[in-house]
Amino acid sequence: MTIFQFDDYKKYLKDHLRSLPSRGRGEINRIGAALRVHPTLVSQVLRGTKDFSADQALALGEYLGLRPLEAEYLLLLVQRERAGTAALRNFCGEKLSALKKQSLAVGKRLKEHRALSDEERAVFYSSWLYAGIRLYTSVGKGKTLEEISARFVLGRARTRAMLSFLTGAGLCQEEKGLYRLGTQHTHLDAQSPFLARHHASWRLRAIERSENLSDEELLFTSPFSVSKADFKKIREQIVELIQASSLVIRDSPAEEVACFNVDLFWLK
Repeated sequence: MTIFQFDDYKKYLKDHLRSLPSRGRGEINRIGAALRVHPTLVSQVLRGTKDFSADQALALGEYLGLRPLEAEYLLLLVQRERAGTAALRNFCGEKLSALKKQSLAVGKRLKEHRALSDEERAVFYSSWLYAGIRLYTSVGKGKTLEEISARFVLGRARTRAMLSFLTGAGLCQEEKGLYRLGTQHTHLDAQSPFLARHHASWRLRAIERSENLSDEELLFTSPFSVSKADFKKIREQIVELIQASSLVIRDSPAEEVACFNVDLFWLK
């Protein structure tokens, strides 16, 4: 479901609630908290007796994790509904039509197989959570927003925003509230400016996890002195391990998500 399919923001919100697990039980209260209004106002809006203000519409878009173009569309829907003159309603209507056409062009471009843009890479590699959430959606038949939020101990608004980015970039797919792994792939070559951030993000996560490791998990650190010839030999053995583990990972059914970090470097 995309907001660009709707000409009425109230119908969009109702359909959004129906698409959630348990038909959105408790969601009205959460929306009210996000908008800093009493849940009664949200209910009145859904019944058609009240309208959100422009400020509340912006807060709603942020809570729902809408991308900028979607948030602008939502704001215009609200402004058209609140318009006191035909001229303003027509003005908003023209703006809405232009945004809808723009969204179709963007949607078509995103469906094509392509490399992530630098802007998308900058977001994706800004935190290990993006890759972690993306991989988690590959487990089982997919994951709901609530499952992802609970697994990574994230607020619903932040989880929704991250999922909105992942689906928009083609890294995840969403259908009826269930998120699955998308068709888009990620790859960084050795010269990428995002590679250092990628390494640092996962190594920081390893440090965070080091105090609560289970017996199944493993962290190993061993500074040592060694000959140059043996250093090369160790590197070859590690590469062989990486290649062998990659084959195991490729053919393994997704039951859990994990991270494998390897470091071997001269001390300088």
